[in-house]
Amino acid sequence: MQKGWMEERHTDVTVEECTAVGLGGCCDCREVVTRITEQVRAESEQWTEMQAMLEQVRLEMQDLQSSRDLWERRAVASEISVRSLHAPMLEWKHRAHVSERRVDELQKQVSELQKKLLHSLRFDLFGPSFSSQERPETHRATPPRIKSQQKKKTTDSNKEKEKHVLVCRAKNSPNDFLKRTPLQDVGNISRLHQR
Repeated sequence: MQKGWMEERHTDVTVEECTAVGLGGCCDCREVVTRITEQVRAESEQWTEMQAMLEQVRLEMQDLQSSRDLWERRAVASEISVRSLHAPMLEWKHRAHVSERRVDELQKQVSELQKKLLHSLRFDLFGPSFSSQERPETHRATPPRIKSQQKKKTTDSNKEKEKHVLVCRAKNSPNDFLKRTPLQDVGNISRLHQR
């Protein structure tokens, strides 16, 4: 359509130029032809430039289309992978909830067993006749028994020390050891000192 419009324009120019010279007269055909060819050349150059620009735009559109297709494929692949991961995620969530419930149940069982064990220990230590108010007093009453055992241990250790001292003295001075009567022992010596 553009080419036909250009030809019509050229014919219009030539007719006007020819009529401008005079009726029945002929204009310089060479000048008219050169001007027409120059106009045709310029317009054809513009046309080729426009064709090149259109080709470039078409190539860019193809690149954009291919990149859009690529990103659409990637989006579909990502969506598929997300959907495939969604099911295991739900399964692990379910397992976590089940494990939490199991932990709660085990903690309850442990606390119940601790209570039963504590009750049985109290029963074994104090018997069924002791009330809960009397139990702390019995706990307070137990330390004297421990103190008496500690005193016994200290007296035994003191006796051992005295024996050790006597043995060391006997080794250092054997003459004094021979002067002792055979019936004299450590207990008799302490009694003699007390008298």
